Amino acid sequence: MGDDDNAARHPPGAAQRARGLRATPLAARRHNSPLVHYADPCWSFAFKRDPLASVTVTAETGVREPELSCLIATTPWSGSQLLCQALRATRLVGDPRDYFNPFEVVTYSVEWRLLRPGHNHLPRYPEQEFARRYLAAVTKAAMGPGGVLSVNLPWSHQRWLARFARAAAPDVPGTPTRSDAAVVEQWFPRTRYLYLTSGDRVRQAARWYRGQRRGPATAAGAPHPDFQEIRWIETLISRQEKAWVSYFQVHRIDAYRIEYEDFLTHPEETVGGILSWLGVPGSPARPWRNEARRRRLAVPVDWLPDYVAARDRLSPTIGVYQGQG
Repeated sequence: MGDDDNAARHPPGAAQRARGLRATPLAARRHNSPLVHYADPCWSFAFKRDPLASVTVTAETGVREPELSCLIATTPWSGSQLLCQALRATRLVGDPRDYFNPFEVVTYSVEWRLLRPGHNHLPRYPEQEFARRYLAAVTKAAMGPGGVLSVNLPWSHQRWLARFARAAAPDVPGTPTRSDAAVVEQWFPRTRYLYLTSGDRVRQAARWYRGQRRGPATAAGAPHPDFQEIRWIETLISRQEKAWVSYFQVHRIDAYRIEYEDFLTHPEETVGGILSWLGVPGSPARPWRNEARRRRLAVPVDWLPDYVAARDRLSPTIGVYQGQG
């Protein structure tokens, strides 16, 4: 999604270090090992490459396998586009973008010649072959020279990623159904989850609302913002955050958590903490600051105080106005 205003929480570096995360440097990882080890102070386990898929990823696609896969778990307008810019600037973690945004899949597929030219853009391949080739193309586009792959993944995009991965490598008949995390790991090995949220959900909802419209909502002649719609957007954000938390709990994933607001305040420290957590060797190619964009994001929303004052009178139930049964 167009996430033009974006970033993160827990004081960058401080909160993450307090959580005691341990990351194994890439240089120490065994590329050919069938086991992928994760550890933190609470638990540790070795994830064995799932043998139940009906295709072998690297053998079938011919694409180099990532040394490490970083999925940026987030919600719309949380700050992820800004964070992705900062991560790209390091030239150490690949090219994180919205590869599984359902509104952009066609654009990427045309660029990667997976769809036929013309108005209808018919697929060149059957569903399974198309999904395999799309995932292989994402791997090639999102992975940097050091073997680190990064993908920006709002919750709604995660559903598309899981759908693509299952279509590309269906479960073998008669075997247990694999979890979403296992299916994703099949295509993006040694998966790590970076969880980005905004500490101010009201402002995030306001960014989302404004992002759907051209120009400021309060410009001369423009209609007054729809406060009820903004309240429903808050509910959507809350639901997607809860979905990510449940996903992490079900799959025993210890995500690295940051907040947009902390990222805006301390961009270099936040990015440095991410690189340290990933265990990526080397130094960023250049610092990322983008002062102009950060100043633009700091511009206050003039109608936000009025929304906050009216918020408790608005229905949080999507599709239901206050007073409706």
